[in-house]
Amino acid sequence: MRFETERLILRPWTEDDAESLFEYAKDAAVGPIAGWPVHTSVDNSREIIRGVLSADETYAVCLKEDNRAIGSVGFIPPAQSHTKADDDEIEIGYWIGVPFWGKGLIPEAVRKLQEHAFLDLGCSAMWCGYYDGNEKSKKCQEKCGFTYHHTEENKPCVLMGDVRTEHFTRITKEQWLAERKTNEVVLYIHGKGGSADEAEHYRQFFPGTNVYGFDYKAENPWDAKKEFSDKVNELAEKYQRIILIAGSIGAYFSMNAGIGKFIHKAYFISPIVDMEKLILDMINWAGTSERELEKRKIIPVDFGDDLSWDYLQYVRKHAIIQDRSERHRVDRENMIQECGNPIVEDDFHGFSHRNCEGTEQLRNHKISWDVPTEILYGSADHMQSMDTIQEFATKESAKLTIMEGGEHWFHTDEQMNFLDQWLRTKLSE
Repeated sequence: MRFETERLILRPWTEDDAESLFEYAKDAAVGPIAGWPVHTSVDNSREIIRGVLSADETYAVCLKEDNRAIGSVGFIPPAQSHTKADDDEIEIGYWIGVPFWGKGLIPEAVRKLQEHAFLDLGCSAMWCGYYDGNEKSKKCQEKCGFTYHHTEENKPCVLMGDVRTEHFTRITKEQWLAERKTNEVVLYIHGKGGSADEAEHYRQFFPGTNVYGFDYKAENPWDAKKEFSDKVNELAEKYQRIILIAGSIGAYFSMNAGIGKFIHKAYFISPIVDMEKLILDMINWAGTSERELEKRKIIPVDFGDDLSWDYLQYVRKHAIIQDRSERHRVDRENMIQECGNPIVEDDFHGFSHRNCEGTEQLRNHKISWDVPTEILYGSADHMQSMDTIQEFATKESAKLTIMEGGEHWFHTDEQMNFLDQWLRTKLSE
């Protein structure tokens, strides 16, 4: 099994991790205070992987950037628990290399395994312990919601050959669920012509959880990018989890803002997922042409916002795709191969450089949306076609629900009842 958090990958240990394990486990500041001796060689670390760290539900803690093991986190079953855990309870243990202390990485890993233990494994409580004097471990447990339970004195520490005092903390599933709600916020982002007040409708689905309606001012994606990013960064400072509910252009602005790394789950209602196609459709509805828009730059229309050449160029250069990192790598390599000149990333135009003749070559700045997403779409939506929505859902592995006869704006009693039932169902899954 493998888990991911904002910054980490938690995966099973392999013998290939022996060198990185030894690099951090040879430090006398790591193992002895946790109850195990320093590793003496790469071979010694390899043996520890085979005999200890290969156990079920024991995971290497790795940074996403290189997937290299820098610590460990895992469960200790009741039969091997350091204290008296019941059969439906679990104990957790962890450590991380000294260079990564003070960065909040182990609390991040522990919170992920708390979710796994309580929601996937059905545990009723989780235990954790620390030896007298291990203040760092004590603080980590406090950050993760554990509360002091009891102390056991004169405990043999077999691996270190001494006797110690061990303090135990515990968190129940009920406590974890209650704390989870206080550490969670629902961010509601309305569509064109909507209001932050619409967030009130969604409070009924998230009892005990803060629901925040975002009253944004931006009317275009380049302004919204900063406004949305600033707001989500502000919320991320206060909450561990952000759930996003966004409708219509609010969904497009959210994806364009690059806030995906902060979003735990997204619920999109009639989202705009292909803004370029929508603008081209609007050009046709207005009985004009792309060439005319390029010439005039702005064309007023009587069915919505004015058509804008700058807007069209922006969305073309900031299309939404699934694998942003791969596209960026290819773009950069292609540009270097062409003439080797420096690369500049511009927020409006995307990647660019000066070619050998001095003219600017523009490259696309693609957008990734790697967030678990549920989509509600009405079959009578005139803003985005069924094919467009289905293609997006397939590419992004989003789950799509279609209401037959539903419109882009869900507002009738029938449509709102369908929306409410959809959200209740998805939240219960």
